[in-house]
Amino acid sequence: MSYRVINVFLSQGKDIERVSEFAVGLAGSFSARLCVQFMEYVPATAQDPYGQAAQMMALVAESNRTIRERAKNAFASLADRNGVHFDWRVVASSAWQETVPAARTSDLVVMGQPNPDDKQAALGMGMAGHVLLQSGRPVIFLPYAMPAPTSYGQAVIAWDGSRPAARAISDALPLLHSAEKVTILSATKEKEAFRRFPDADLGIYLAEHELNVEIVENSNTGIDAGNWILSSAADLGADLLVMGAYGHSRFGEMILGGATRTVLQSMTLPTIMSH
Repeated sequence: MSYRVINVFLSQGKDIERVSEFAVGLAGSFSARLCVQFMEYVPATAQDPYGQAAQMMALVAESNRTIRERAKNAFASLADRNGVHFDWRVVASSAWQETVPAARTSDLVVMGQPNPDDKQAALGMGMAGHVLLQSGRPVIFLPYAMPAPTSYGQAVIAWDGSRPAARAISDALPLLHSAEKVTILSATKEKEAFRRFPDADLGIYLAEHELNVEIVENSNTGIDAGNWILSSAADLGADLLVMGAYGHSRFGEMILGGATRTVLQSMTLPTIMSH
């Protein structure tokens, strides 16, 4: 089991170099082809009583051309050094909904964690939620506060017995196989509907995949699920987090569940999510 096609979202912001290195490293380790979607910032048009909008947009277009050419050349050099083949596609930030169809034809999607302090980045929480909930593909997020990892010695699975959690585990198996140890953070006893899914069954399933597994039950009722997951992962020194993603659509907007949003906002380790 492997990833053969990996889709990566890049944006003209602070994290483009780290996310590029992360995606190329993943593609190289799985001998996968990379499909790059470069998000190009396009400002919203406004009323223009002085007729200067056309001039401004021309300046933006010229700036964007320079930025995307520089970004593509840097990425091509990185990919060439690592023997990775890639395709390059430019998408306007105002048309980010168009990114989902391309993501659906990949085995894994790579994104940088939305960085609220990066004003240049075109990848915000709204887009992350849209891709996560609508693409039907697993998404691995790289935190903006850490360098691209080179290995995953300790992996953590957030398990509540639900369909998204089961999907995330299956989607993450190629990465889990590289971990020396996999710890299951179990919250099934906290959810009445999932108590009929014994944690031991998941342990047996993963052991059949030749993974070294340990189960840890959630005994802390004084902290919300998202922060418990992140705190436990930090205590274990984890290099990778695997979890289901929860959310729904309301008035055309993707609304993320509480734990999903908390982890996306506060993650400190690469996190693979599936919906």
